[in-house]
Amino acid sequence: MKRTGLVAAIALALLLACKTSATEPAARSAAAPSIAGTYALVSVAGQPLPYSPSPGVVFVSGGFALAADSTFLETRSISFDGVPEAHSFVGVYSVLGDSVTLRSSEYAAPVTLSWAPAAGTLTAVWVEGVFVYRR
Repeated sequence: MKRTGLVAAIALALLLACKTSATEPAARSAAAPSIAGTYALVSVAGQPLPYSPSPGVVFVSGGFALAADSTFLETRSISFDGVPEAHSFVGVYSVLGDSVTLRSSEYAAPVTLSWAPAAGTLTAVWVEGVFVYRR
């Protein structure tokens, strides 16, 4: 009987000794920032909105909603010769480091954005210039 108690005490001691920070890194480390959220277009080519890249064309607003399930919605409001047009695109995204790749059947090819978690920004280079989106 004493031997069983001794074996149980050793087993308990070993179990407690194994419960160190090396076996619990996720619980002790800070969580990585999540890219999911809403980002509003704040500038195009370094200029605040509304922005006109050429006569008759005005970027009024835009943004991204990135969901935790890796889907996205992009919206744009552009005015052509004073006539407003709203556009929206849906698709999926993936993140690798500070690069975000968007895929949508409405895009000619995948689009890559740069993500700056500390600044809360996404940056895209489109034909009209550098677009900056902020959370």
